Amino acid sequence: MKLTARKSSLGLMAAAVLLGACAGSSTAKEAEPAASAAEETVQTVDASTVSGTYEGTARGMKGDLTVAVTIDKGEIKDVEIKDTVDTLGIKDAAIADVPARIVNGQNISVDNTTGATMTSLGIKNAVKAALQSAGLDPKAYDKGSDGVTEKKQEEAQSADLVIVGSGMS
Repeated sequence: MKLTARKSSLGLMAAAVLLGACAGSSTAKEAEPAASAAEETVQTVDASTVSGTYEGTARGMKGDLTVAVTIDKGEIKDVEIKDTVDTLGIKDAAIADVPARIVNGQNISVDNTTGATMTSLGIKNAVKAALQSAGLDPKAYDKGSDGVTEKKQEEAQSADLVIVGSGMS
């Protein structure tokens, strides 16, 4: 009798713990839409009226990375790296490559520089933050990867003789 009472009381306690855990997780999920709704209410201005230099900061590999973005009538004219603590030598390729590709393509979704992925992401996110501080919509500058090219359809070829291999005989 005592054993049965213990088992049933353990079962009730386990059920109470599960109900408490479920109740706690539902309140966390209710808070998520409010956060995403706040992100969607970003006020933007007409891009053609925006000119000036705006700063943005984002996380690089080892810490914050700050850029200064020069905008003229809504067009990105220059991206200058103001401050970064990322590793010398590794960050250099991204600093030389990513800002120029952002300016040339007017695109914040350029491909990352190989070997400096986190610095590349930091630059792109800092430029996005600078665009937001200018009152511009970063989605207007998100044109997808600049490395994607259209695949050309290859024509079928025919041959009378095909030689496979070129090893020594």
